[in-house]
Amino acid sequence: MARFLITMHMPTGSSEHLVHQVIGDHAAANLNDFAEELNNNAFVVVRQFYYLNNRQTNERGWRDRGDLILNTEHIGKVAVYFEGT
Repeated sequence: MARFLITMHMPTGSSEHLVHQVIGDHAAANLNDFAEELNNNAFVVVRQFYYLNNRQTNERGWRDRGDLILNTEHIGKVAVYFEGT
């Protein structure tokens, strides 16, 4: 299981962010395995996560948003998610 940062070829629906990105976990062990999965399927299911950073309550951490189906034709690029500074 790996966490990926997936950039989509579509607007976010919000003027706040210009690029639509999804952070999701997938059963693929690495980027090459995920690429193979994307090449072989029109749709893939990822477990979507948001990072919560509430400055008012100092609450930080991952929020599980559940499963999400992605249309692979609308994926522009994918990277292994790296959490760091």
